[in-house]
Amino acid sequence: MLFGAYDRLPAQIAQPLNYTWVLMLAILSVPFLNQRLDARAVTGLLVSYTGVVLILLQGDFSKLPPFDGVGVLLALASTIIWAGYWILNRRSTGEAVPMLMWSFAFASLLLLPINALSGSSPTSVGMLSLTAGVWIGTVEMGVPFLLWRQALALSTNTARTGQLVFLSPFISMIFIATVLGETVTMWSVGGLVIIVTGILVSGRG
Repeated sequence: MLFGAYDRLPAQIAQPLNYTWVLMLAILSVPFLNQRLDARAVTGLLVSYTGVVLILLQGDFSKLPPFDGVGVLLALASTIIWAGYWILNRRSTGEAVPMLMWSFAFASLLLLPINALSGSSPTSVGMLSLTAGVWIGTVEMGVPFLLWRQALALSTNTARTGQLVFLSPFISMIFIATVLGETVTMWSVGGLVIIVTGILVSGRG
């Protein structure tokens, strides 16, 4: 879902949409983890979400953004999966590394029918695809998941801990501009400033 969203949307749009999984995590933590959102946390979440909306609209408030609707839906739908995954892991008592191994093993099995339905086969996967898979599994999914799971396990407030991930888009925007060559707009930068403001409002003190 997430890669489908990145394939259909500009990176500076898809990334903030994907980051709204943090908001979903905070919201779902109330019924599933019995955590409470105080007024400061709610205010911070609303401010951060306003920044995400500003990035999506890119300053044009008179109409819906001219982006691929399927890509937007894919990005937003992925937030429910991300948040649900972390909530399930927060309630789990298993060891992180074996659990991650079984998650990857199960996902690999799911790829077999997906490949069959798409008309490809495991033997048709090229070296470039395999290299990309190893990179994504290690750098994007593997090690960061272990670190993030440990952060949630040590946290006394999932909502405030979750908002810390909003700090990374600033670094990502640099990569988007330099590596991908996208022109990062003032609305994207301004939206990120609002997001960080929401973090400070929620986590002050």
